[in-house]
Amino acid sequence: MAQNPVNANQVSIGATPTLLAAYNGNRMQLTINNAGGATVYLGPSGVATATGLALANNATLQLNGPGAIYGIVAASTNNVSFLET
Repeated sequence: MAQNPVNANQVSIGATPTLLAAYNGNRMQLTINNAGGATVYLGPSGVATATGLALANNATLQLNGPGAIYGIVAASTNNVSFLET
């Protein structure tokens, strides 16, 4: 049985939609942790602070599925960590 590799990374999210994790047809789970001080809003490529799913400071979210995930913050930048399996 083949195993999916684990991918861990940190991305700086800005005030324009920023790619957090690209589409991955082999992805089983994506765990996202907001490691910065501001709320990050998650969604598709056109995500906005008014339409995205809010991920508060130090909060973690687990997603299943292969889709690309983008993030945006209201101002400045914010670091987000993720683990993909």
